[in-house]
Amino acid sequence: MTAPAEADAVERARAAAGLAPGIPGRAWHVRRLDRPDDSYWLVVLGEPEAAQAVATVHAATGEVGSFARVADGGPHFEVDVAAAREAAGADEHAPAELVWRPSFASRSPLYPLWEVETAEGRVYVDHAGAVLRGLD
Repeated sequence: MTAPAEADAVERARAAAGLAPGIPGRAWHVRRLDRPDDSYWLVVLGEPEAAQAVATVHAATGEVGSFARVADGGPHFEVDVAAAREAAGADEHAPAELVWRPSFASRSPLYPLWEVETAEGRVYVDHAGAVLRGLD
């Protein structure tokens, strides 16, 4: 199986969820902190303010991993990169990426964290906008 691009990851997640082809989807690349050189796509299906499902798609194999239907139909991914940088007190061009490993901050790969480089060092921003100095 070949590594899926963003659009392919959305299609694979949509098929796994059993959603119609017209349902919009977006994908974000997430680097795993607990497995060097491993990553996945976080795919949110539905409108940005009304998610219907969320899934992970392995970046190398295209295999759909964790998957859930969104019960309340609200947004799943509320903190974007700009909001993460702002919460962290970082410059608007500071390096930031989505990362995940099992930790007290996130037990599910469906909820990655923003890793943001600040003048004081690396921090993590969760889905509620809380800033964490570390994951241990």
